Amino acid sequence: KLQFLYLIAWSPRGVFPMANKCAQLLLLGVLALLAARALFPDALFKKSGRSATTVTATGPAAPKLPIVSDAQGGICMDHIRATGHLWRDAKRRSCSQYGRKGGMLCASAGHLGAQSEMTANEACCVCGGGVRTVEQQRAHPTELLQCVQGMAAKRVREREHLWIVFMGDSNMRGAWTEWTRRLQGHVHAPMMTKIGLANNATYAARWSDQEFLAKFNGGELRASMRFLHDSEKVENVFADPHPVRLAGSFANATKEEIDAYAEKMYNASDPKAVRPSNYAVWATSFNTRIDTRWGTSRPELHARIAAYADRRPDLFILSQAWGGHPRCITWDATLSLFKKYPESRIVWAPVWVTDRRPSRKQCFAPKLKSQTATGENYRVLDFVEALTNSGLPETADVIHPQQSDPYIMHTWDRVVEAVCKLAE
Repeated sequence: KLQFLYLIAWSPRGVFPMANKCAQLLLLGVLALLAARALFPDALFKKSGRSATTVTATGPAAPKLPIVSDAQGGICMDHIRATGHLWRDAKRRSCSQYGRKGGMLCASAGHLGAQSEMTANEACCVCGGGVRTVEQQRAHPTELLQCVQGMAAKRVREREHLWIVFMGDSNMRGAWTEWTRRLQGHVHAPMMTKIGLANNATYAARWSDQEFLAKFNGGELRASMRFLHDSEKVENVFADPHPVRLAGSFANATKEEIDAYAEKMYNASDPKAVRPSNYAVWATSFNTRIDTRWGTSRPELHARIAAYADRRPDLFILSQAWGGHPRCITWDATLSLFKKYPESRIVWAPVWVTDRRPSRKQCFAPKLKSQTATGENYRVLDFVEALTNSGLPETADVIHPQQSDPYIMHTWDRVVEAVCKLAE
């Protein structure tokens, strides 16, 4: 239509004597209107009291929204402003821009204010916010804390400090990283001790323990990640969760040396279990305790950690260690271990991501449906059916699904649900 209007407006003089001037004026008006809409989308219709796009059942269609689906069919839609436009921050960045590069912008700017007085962490699905269906709403990061606070209050303990310990392999490390990343926009003074960077000297740090500290509701939260690389580490962490260990560097070792050492040292009680890389075996074999050095190297961190010296964790979230530990044949022993620490609450997902072999699922399936899967201070979660339907390959290869994977989102909601039930 604009092309036709252009031809009429600037046709040869005399062809359309009356249309020339009118078409020119009309075309200029249309172009001015389009420019105004682009530059001032929210102010264009203010005088008339109308919105640019009225979101009603009978009015014009709402803007097309990014939709995130989870394993149960729930949906998430990015927030729509009162004007009918999609949410943007103070720098005019949309939720789609926050979703680029794995959502890195959510971590750095997701907690900052915006034109709509709503942060990206609240408005965007990719940052953990958005509008979600009630039945399938992904657990808000603070919901877990509220349930843990309920546990502490129920046991008539001080609520000034809350301590959660994540225990598992690299996939549990991914869950810890995602949860603490999303949490940063809802707490005060976060202090994350992410140990090392991904370079040749510190690449091994990915197999190290991690710590996250933050102010929450006038108190303090400590979220620890304990990397499990053998069966003894499971029992050791329950007995003493305080030590923080740094994996050794292999910067000066050759690949041949690492391979030879790993073949000699790695001893899995289940030889068919998912095996870590030789680099991981090397790094964890030469780990050292580092929290004892923080008194001089990181005094502020040391002072805040010291407040937990005489405390037990309020909550343990456990998946599995290398070699499939805790294994199916140690079911009774593992539950007995949980019962030894009644002051802590424990959620265990023995069949989750890393070891997806049919044999593991078949062995655990009847136990997960038994009455022993629920105890006074623990819950053992049954993800066998969800894992079977997740589409993840049933191989012995290590895989790391994205935290936005529907299966991962669904299982994390189940974890939070179990924690809240333990708090009742």
